[in-house]
Amino acid sequence: MIISLAQTSPIKNSLTDSLNSHKAWVTAAVKEKSDCILFPELSITGYEPTTAHQNAVSPEVQELMELQAMSDQHDIIIGVGMPIKTGHQLTINLIIFAPNAPVTCYAKQHLHPDETPYFASGDRQVIFKASELKIAPAICYESLKEEHLEHCKSLGAKVYAASVAKSERGLTKAYDYYAYAAKKYSIPILMCNCVGTYDHMICTGQSAIWNDQGELVASLDSTKKALLVYNTQTNQAYKRPAPSLNHMYTASHTKYKT
Repeated sequence: MIISLAQTSPIKNSLTDSLNSHKAWVTAAVKEKSDCILFPELSITGYEPTTAHQNAVSPEVQELMELQAMSDQHDIIIGVGMPIKTGHQLTINLIIFAPNAPVTCYAKQHLHPDETPYFASGDRQVIFKASELKIAPAICYESLKEEHLEHCKSLGAKVYAASVAKSERGLTKAYDYYAYAAKKYSIPILMCNCVGTYDHMICTGQSAIWNDQGELVASLDSTKKALLVYNTQTNQAYKRPAPSLNHMYTASHTKYKT
């Protein structure tokens, strides 16, 4: 199976431009014959807890369903980050578009203390399949919680995929932990980060893959957008440049809907 990690620089304040960017990344992953592409935490809006309530949308909003159409057309699973509001609760989600299947939302279960004023915790773990391989999503802070990985393993996960928004300081801890955890639990760990400044935090990329022996297979740099492509069967990875987005943009700007 081939999994692509999109190290993006999320676009704020325009759902149209953000969606067009995601579509370009998906197209790039399709060219690499990817079975799945994953994006960083809150990739649609950027990691902006203080304004997340303004940017939250339903996963079935018309614009986002264009990703479902791409999933159906190209037989690829697409995992994007988005705040979702249900009633009075706001959650950090990985929205999973799978070919010819209902949209699945995984809500972050373990919140960082800084996030609790803005978000509610999810209450269930999601496991999804790509080419019959069970993948467990984790969202940033919880991916450093050993009990979360233990639970995912108990559910049959064979790949642990962390969608994050991390600074240089956070990555130092994460790199050490992911190497340790991948080896201890004999599971490949994939970490997809973004680049750019969000909510006063500088996110420093370095998206990476560790094999089930805890060895670093490949990583990206700290400032550039790029695609990291991983073959789970051969345990090999390679890098591709970010897709050109100029032709994807439109003149209009669709604001986020609450």
